[in-house]
Parts: sequence; C-alpha cells; structure tokens
Amino acid sequence: MKHKIALHLLPYLLLAFTFIPNSIKSSDNPGLNVGETIPNIEIRYFGTAANEMTNRIYEMKENKHLLIAFMPDITSANKYSEVMASAFDVYFSKGAAFGSRYEFSGLSKEHFDVLIVTPNSFEATKNILSQKYYDFNLASDPELNISKSFGINSWNSANEPSHVYIVDKDNKIIYADHDYKGQGEKLMVIQSKLFEAFKIEPEFIISNENYKPLFTGDTAPDFEFSYYSNTAPDFEYSYFGETGTVAKSFLSKYKGEKKIVIAFYPAPFSYSCAMEVRTFESYVDQTLPNKIKNSNIGDDFEILMVSVSNFGILSSWKKELGLKNVKLVNDSKGSISKLYNSYNSLGWNARTIFVVDKDGKLSYIDWDYDVEKDFDLLKQQLAAN
Repeated sequence: MKHKIALHLLPYLLLAFTFIPNSIKSSDNPGLNVGETIPNIEIRYFGTAANEMTNRIYEMKENKHLLIAFMPDITSANKYSEVMASAFDVYFSKGAAFGSRYEFSGLSKEHFDVLIVTPNSFEATKNILSQKYYDFNLASDPELNISKSFGINSWNSANEPSHVYIVDKDNKIIYADHDYKGQGEKLMVIQSKLFEAFKIEPEFIISNENYKPLFTGDTAPDFEFSYYSNTAPDFEYSYFGETGTVAKSFLSKYKGEKKIVIAFYPAPFSYSCAMEVRTFESYVDQTLPNKIKNSNIGDDFEILMVSVSNFGILSSWKKELGLKNVKLVNDSKGSISKLYNSYNSLGWNARTIFVVDKDGKLSYIDWDYDVEKDFDLLKQQLAAN
C-alpha cells in the first residue's frame, strides 16, 4: 500500500523559500526586482469599465497599490491564461480573497488595482473582456514596449511563465515572481503579501502546535464541515451582490454508508488544483452509472476537496468549472487541514489525500499527491472492498 513520506514532518520554512520571490530568472527576460521603481511608461488599455484608455502607469495607478502581471498570451493558446486571469479577477479585482469581513469592496477601488499586460492585439484583448467581463485593467503590448521597460524582452511561446509584481503606492516593487504558471501556492503568497500591505489579519490559524501523526488504520478524526451547495442549504450568504446557499455536515455522518475521499489542496483558481477537481468530477460521472450494475464503486462514496478559502471564492470556482459532484469544503481557519496534518502555516494546504472507509478508518494516505501520477492508485483504493 502506498504511503509517502509525511509532508507534515518536513520543515515548512523550506516552502517559504520556495514560493517567496527571488525565483530563478531567464537571462533573456530578467524582469525587475523587489525594491526597484517601475517605469512611468505610457500604456493603451481597457479599464475596469471596459472603456478604452491611454495613460501613463503612474497616472493609471493614482497612488494605489498595483498587482501587475505580464502574460505571454491571454487567449486559449496559453494553457495557464484562463485560470490565472480568473484568479486575479475573483481574488483581487473583485476582492473575494479579502472577504466581506474586511469590507474590501470599497478598499479595492480606492487603494488597489490590477493590470494584466499581454502581447495580444488590442482587438484580441477587447474580445477577451467582452467574453469574460473581467474587472481588471488589460493592456495590449504587441511591440513589447511596456514589457521591455520591465526587463521582459521577448516571448518564445504562449505557455511561458508569466511575470507577476506587486507595486506599492510609491511605485516601488514589493513582490516579484518571474516564474508564475497559475500555481495555487504562489497565488496564496500573493494574497498574503497584499494582506501584509494593507495590514489585514488573515482568518486562518497560524501556530506552532505539534501535529498528531496519522497512519492508515487510524480512526479518521471527525469534523464538521461546510460546503457551497445548490441543494439542502443550512444557511444563506450574500457575496458580490448574489445570494448563495451553504450546507453543513459531519464526517461521521457517512460512517457505515460511504467511503470518503478527503483531498486537501492549496487554492481554488489554480492550474493543478483545477486539473485535480476536474479529474474527480469526471470520475464520479463515469462511476455513478456503474452502481446500477452492482459495482463496488458509484454513489457509495463522497469527495470532499478542502482549502483554506471562503465561500465567495468557492462559489465562483464551482460556477466557472460547472461542478456538480465534488463538494468544495470551506476551511477558512485551517482547522480541518491542521487536524489532518495538511496545513501549512504560511496559509495554504499541502496536496494530501485521505480515504476513509465505511468503518470510519483511514484506509489510504498520500502525503504528496500528484493527480497525473497518483490517480490510478487512488482509483484502486476506491474500487477495493
């Protein structure tokens, strides 16, 4: 039985060095660094109201903080473009990362903005905005004039890594990543850097408590969980002016009835996490009909995907991906993730998988889950008696 080295025994400080700026940079596209002042170059762009504008960056910023991303392509030719643009739109332009408790809807317009720069033509960027209704500023840079002023001299393919910066109100770079491919871990670092910039206290728990080791054969720790649902709501919430419904349950509710897959992941709206949830969604679609044939798999299991997030982000992600089968569990304080040794004190989850059998025991653990390499092993566990 597969049982990888437990990530919770590894020093989480290594993760900090992995995901905090100073990533390796291409000599062709070195990009600007933390502490440097951005250039005040003139840009042609669509504003957040989809109106065409030409301005210099400083005037566009209006003494705000700015999240700026240089993407090699914002169309579907770039496999990272949609998840990256959606993440920046939902998390930061719309303010979902900051939650209604911070009243960030007003703060975002007054003190913070998002700009994406792409070499796509002005017509192509206009089409993207008309199709997607993004709230960020989108600049067309076919001659790479803006990009070169930031040290990004060429793009060799549509799927190259993007360059991402956070610029403070004084036009100084306070965060730089030159290897961004829609990673959930890095998305959470950007969020934490903006929390720090605006002196926002995160809701998730940070502590030095020792984790209780978990092993196959152990009784699965019980927990209450909430998830975004279209049915059986326990309470309602309002976000972005829309009303959604949330259901509550306990893990122990399923004892004697269903197997449970508990999948911890870094962040909604990230490339690998989207691949993971789509794989689960497709698997349930394929296996549900087998229940009619008396298969051992089918509607006798549930999949819970757990992230340190909030319902505004989860509802938007569920809607964008069209999810019907997977339950997106909101673990805003990280308490479930800590209980299962999957919590990273920097603010996101490691990719871990637990299978809870019908007796409430942990029958399978993967401490370093990779959907492309490990999904077949997981399917074997779900198919076993």
